[in-house]
Amino acid sequence: MLTTLPVGILVEISENFDIFTIISAISINKEYRRLLLVKKIRLIAYIKKIQKLYKLNLPVKIKNVVFHTSKDSLVRTFISLYPMKYLVEYPEFFSGKTTSFRTIEDKTKLQNYINNCMPSEDKRSRRDIKKFLDQDIVTKRHLLYAGW
Repeated sequence: MLTTLPVGILVEISENFDIFTIISAISINKEYRRLLLVKKIRLIAYIKKIQKLYKLNLPVKIKNVVFHTSKDSLVRTFISLYPMKYLVEYPEFFSGKTTSFRTIEDKTKLQNYINNCMPSEDKRSRRDIKKFLDQDIVTKRHLLYAGW
């Protein structure tokens, strides 16, 4: 099928091929092999660039955090490593994400604490977030479930 098409149309169509289609077309189509090989090499170069970029820009690794650490050390580690612009929004995120509280009263207590005891988002500090996470209602299981 590809052998009957003009080169210009083949170039346009092959722009939308994925790498697996190009590799299979190289073995089938001897006439346009060179064109498809160039596309394959270009795609592999792009893949390698993305892989290299990802390897160089890995997210911050949280060292020495394992699931058998205490809640306090888990909170301290995350408070110290988490960017402040996301940390100020965390109490609302946490209360919305965590649905596995023992009772509805616990969720209500947590919501009341956020509304009444926490400063507004633009005035929050790491200490305010730590006080929130030190509440008895917040467990290590909830922290691991909600995530960061």
